[in-house]
Amino acid sequence: RWKPDHTYETLKAGTSRLVCFDRSGEDRRNPFAVQCTSLGNLPRVAQNRKFRAESKTNDEEQAKVMAAEKNGTRVKPEYGSPWINANWPDHKTVRTHTTIAVPGATPQSLGLPDSNKQTGAWVMDGGTSAAHIKLPGQ
Repeated sequence: RWKPDHTYETLKAGTSRLVCFDRSGEDRRNPFAVQCTSLGNLPRVAQNRKFRAESKTNDEEQAKVMAAEKNGTRVKPEYGSPWINANWPDHKTVRTHTTIAVPGATPQSLGLPDSNKQTGAWVMDGGTSAAHIKLPGQ
């Protein structure tokens, strides 16, 4: 469970490196929002949560992310780690989104396209700490 100071408390230890947490209490999130990722990504999650808490709008939050990327303070995710998000505005509609972190990778270095026009996995934000493989489907 995340605390207001962007640290966390483990509620139940597991046997793998996958950790899941509730995000519904964050500003500008759906009433039901869960994220799962690797334990190695918790410093990046803490930074993300801090940027969101300090921002009034998504654009302002994105500007903080981009500034950290530019000045080299953006925490890098664990290469090859999953990011699994499940969000839903009500109890009837669930939308899941899965990506694999590949910080610094490019479409060329991975041999993947840079858009979803080919109906398969593709690289988004290539060449940045946010580079990730987007998996098709919801």
